Amino acid sequence: MHTKTLPSEQGLCEKVCALVSATLELPPNLLPLRVETHLYGAGLGLDSVDALRLVAALEEEFDITIEDMELTPSTLESVGSIISLIRSKLVCAT
Repeated sequence: MHTKTLPSEQGLCEKVCALVSATLELPPNLLPLRVETHLYGAGLGLDSVDALRLVAALEEEFDITIEDMELTPSTLESVGSIISLIRSKLVCAT
């Protein structure tokens, strides 16, 4: 049975922030990202195309599958909500 090693909270946050930044090609004035950083609206201005690109990048980076029913506004609300989703997926996979 294959088990995944759960990254530390800090390590997971750093990975997600770097992935969000790279995937969305964020300009320097929107960095650094933090757990509290909101992705939609006045945050990073995430739109539906960006959300799909981000989900694909998260799935590839963390070797997870994010189901359509899991893609709600609250799931991608902030860096912290993405971290929670990934952590729950990684815990289920162990």
